[in-house]
Amino acid sequence: MEKILLHELLEAVGGKLLTAADKGCTASPEMSAEERDVCPDAEDMMSTEILSVVTDSRKIEPGCVFFALCGERFDGHAFVDSAVKSGAAGCVISKEPENLVPGKFYVLVEDTLRALGRLAHYYRMKFDVTVIGITGSVGKTTCREMVSAVLSGRFLVHHTEGNFNNEIGLPMTIFNLSHEHEVMVLEMGMNHPGEISRLTRIASPDIAVITNIGTAHIGLLGSRENIFLAKKEIFEGMSEGSAAILCGDDDFLPKIAEDPALPGKFRIFYAGKGSLCSYRGLDTRIEIGDMVTGSHRALIKTTCRISLPDVRPAVIGGSGISAEISGDLSEKAAEAGQEAVEGGSKVPEDVPKAGENGQKAMESGQETAEGDARDGRQREVELRIAAAGLHLVWPATIAVAVADLLGMTGEEILKGMENFSGQRLRCEKYGDILLFDDTYNASPESMKSSLDLISCLPVRKKAAVLGDMLEQGEFAGRLHREVGAAAAKAGIDTLITVGSLSVDMADEALREGLKDVRVFHDRESAEKAVEEITQPGTVILFKASHSMALDRLAAVSRKKAEAQEEK
Repeated sequence: MEKILLHELLEAVGGKLLTAADKGCTASPEMSAEERDVCPDAEDMMSTEILSVVTDSRKIEPGCVFFALCGERFDGHAFVDSAVKSGAAGCVISKEPENLVPGKFYVLVEDTLRALGRLAHYYRMKFDVTVIGITGSVGKTTCREMVSAVLSGRFLVHHTEGNFNNEIGLPMTIFNLSHEHEVMVLEMGMNHPGEISRLTRIASPDIAVITNIGTAHIGLLGSRENIFLAKKEIFEGMSEGSAAILCGDDDFLPKIAEDPALPGKFRIFYAGKGSLCSYRGLDTRIEIGDMVTGSHRALIKTTCRISLPDVRPAVIGGSGISAEISGDLSEKAAEAGQEAVEGGSKVPEDVPKAGENGQKAMESGQETAEGDARDGRQREVELRIAAAGLHLVWPATIAVAVADLLGMTGEEILKGMENFSGQRLRCEKYGDILLFDDTYNASPESMKSSLDLISCLPVRKKAAVLGDMLEQGEFAGRLHREVGAAAAKAGIDTLITVGSLSVDMADEALREGLKDVRVFHDRESAEKAVEEITQPGTVILFKASHSMALDRLAAVSRKKAEAQEEK
């Protein structure tokens, strides 16, 4: 974090400044300089430097401001005293402490979580950086990683790390922004209505991305329609003229183009495989390569060809984002048509605006007028992605679309894609046995994507060990049956299900014609069956919600595969 001053913090979050002077510790002209330093008054403290923001009292560092957040099971106010004694410059609180430490500041607000978001918005607006906000039911993390990788082919990119995508994590990501960065890619998660609205008002994205409208957290939101409405909240923090890139193959997202309030205010683009998409993925295929030296991890690549609009859309840029179009990917835009529009950021009424230094410039030029000369080169790029999955065509088309809107060339896009390290679904190879351990989490969409991957691999036998998908609420039965049908259609030879919810999955797979289906109510009883299917010439997928602990069954299969390889 680049330092800010106490008066900036107060400007951002509002609230009331408290100091030890309020408890009788006052500085007077008769005091020595040392005495005044020990107990300064409020005016003297306004230039106090804040070097970082901390929400965890175990991570206090000198010069930080500690936000005393409150949750159902914790209250950060219990650690305010220890925070200032450990070196915090001050605290943001919603409960006034009995004792105020001399030389430390306390900012009293109504809601410390909302204050954290307000400060993050203020800090974000101090920088001329282009912000991409990514949300969706499935694939947010993969999409964020791929967009960040591709953009790194030209720009210095700051992005969300790990799962820092909520009302605490997103601000903490923003606080690590510096003036060196040209682009910031933020992942936005949610499980209740209103969360995306709060996140987008903090981040003020210049480009919004929605990967899909799935069923993750449907048990909490009630329907896919409600999930769709919640994801649409991302537009609430965006300036007029900003862009949105949406998956054109989703059955809900095309409705955004039909919404009279949105296309007239924002530039809407679709990416995916269907005819609606202006950024379209073609000829996607999987390639199995050699193993990584010293491990059993097999190198699998996904290749796809992506076509782009005949004419590059208007280029979006902050300072450092060149609007010049060049390279072998683009049509040459007419120089006459270039027009700078002051875009800024739509700031909610309850969030203070930053100064002009934080306002953004949106380049609306670079549009080719009808009849302008073209250079005759095809708007197309072929990608080789260092990860496995036919589903990667969707984040790939989105990443190319974002890059195109930021004026990147085909060469720069290919260079950036080399930095994409892939996702959790990794292939292990033991002789001619392939194992996919994807037991970290599961949703109907990710289950189907993994089954699609298995169906395309050039192996003799295909097996899937699938467990319960949790947090599906009243829709659990229907969604597990959908996965069972997908397993049958994917050409799986053997399906092993684990858990009470997965019984519906097994029943539907049998109904759809999958003959070898084995049902187990717990993990231990499935171990023998897993050993039996771990045979040469077989690929096996392990996938379930993390708490099902199917990684232990993957370990059983891995042990058997290693033994087979040694024979």
